[in-house]
Amino acid sequence: MIPQAKAWGLVPATRSSNGTLVLTSLWAASGSVFDYSQTWQLIINTGTTFAAFLMVFLIQTTQNRDGVAI
Repeated sequence: MIPQAKAWGLVPATRSSNGTLVLTSLWAASGSVFDYSQTWQLIINTGTTFAAFLMVFLIQTTQNRDGVAI
């Protein structure tokens, strides 16, 4: 069993998880309004691509700082 103090590190940040869930739900619900058009799909594709790029940049920066510290 995982001690309670360490278990909190396994839980994702609440604000970001809830924000992502809300934005994705709103996007999915708006599909019928926009007739599931290509522009509607482009919105989520662009958003996820941008988020992935930021995550790669953040991970690289963190690893570089860690390498310098060692």
